[in-house]
Amino acid sequence: MGWGNVLYRNLSLATFDSLNQYYQTMESQLTTLKRDEQKRIEEDIKKLELGSDEKYAEWSMETDNLTAKYNMLYTNFFRYSFIVLLVLVLDDWLHRLCLAVQEFKHLPNPPARDKDILRAYKKYLAEANVTVTDNLWEFAFDLQKVRDCIVHTSGNISRSRDKEHLRNLAKRKIGIEISTRGYYRDEEEPLYLEENMLIVKSDYCRSTILDIKLLIDKLCDAIPLSKVDLGKLFVQDDRGLTQSG
Repeated sequence: MGWGNVLYRNLSLATFDSLNQYYQTMESQLTTLKRDEQKRIEEDIKKLELGSDEKYAEWSMETDNLTAKYNMLYTNFFRYSFIVLLVLVLDDWLHRLCLAVQEFKHLPNPPARDKDILRAYKKYLAEANVTVTDNLWEFAFDLQKVRDCIVHTSGNISRSRDKEHLRNLAKRKIGIEISTRGYYRDEEEPLYLEENMLIVKSDYCRSTILDIKLLIDKLCDAIPLSKVDLGKLFVQDDRGLTQSG
């Protein structure tokens, strides 16, 4: 097998670990930026030669702008884009897995990418006897529908072909919510303050990364593709490090 396939498990799991770290870092940065900007607003208002009522009005206006910027715009922009990124990476690594299975088991070419590619990957792998429990795939299929709503209707579920499925996801309290008229929260507000907008909570992003990583891990078990001990790939001799084997 080629080195990319031999190291598939190492590389794929490292990729999803890095995605998790990236997500946590960016969420933390948004929180820090908001806090720092709020502090700057308060310090600037203190310097103004205004009465207490005027200062409060200025503070209220600036705080409303800050809330719209971070709670409504930046949070939704980031989480929407992260969901799209997560599906792109999942698609790529499932395609790579199919290539590894093709080489390992001498199979026909993997499926070409289409609108239902995740199910095509599942079918291809199942035909190669690479199976996992259906609930692991369901996490991926749900993620795909969330991504499709973001990409095709900018998060407006009323225009999504999967609106009933998305409403059912919201009922499961897994970190997906649908905005209603007059929906307001301290940390998340629907994009453009509209109703029927998909709200992706941080809990959903975090749990889905782990769910997708588990799917890949269990598929590797089913092939099987083992994790390689990189320290054993090289041996030490008098001249330095050389590749083993």
